[in-house]
Amino acid sequence: MVEKTFSIIERLGLPSALGASLLLFALILSVAPWLPGADFGIFKIPDFADSVKRCLRILGPVIFILAILFHFLPIFPGHTTTKATDEPSHSVMRTH
Repeated sequence: MVEKTFSIIERLGLPSALGASLLLFALILSVAPWLPGADFGIFKIPDFADSVKRCLRILGPVIFILAILFHFLPIFPGHTTTKATDEPSHSVMRTH
């Protein structure tokens, strides 16, 4: 038997694309104090005020770690399922 587990994003019923967007936003916040104004093509890191930069030096990496945990860490147990190869097939009956 195989037990499927769900991450917080899956458990809330949110699409995985939204989870990836939140992860990217958290990455931007985590590097913003050190790379203000950097342009990576897809996104540009904003230049925050000095007080916000001081706050993001601590909170940015914490937010990024939490985003990773919410997106990838399987926390909630799901339904227990059995593999098709573990059970004999009863759908086909042979008669001689």
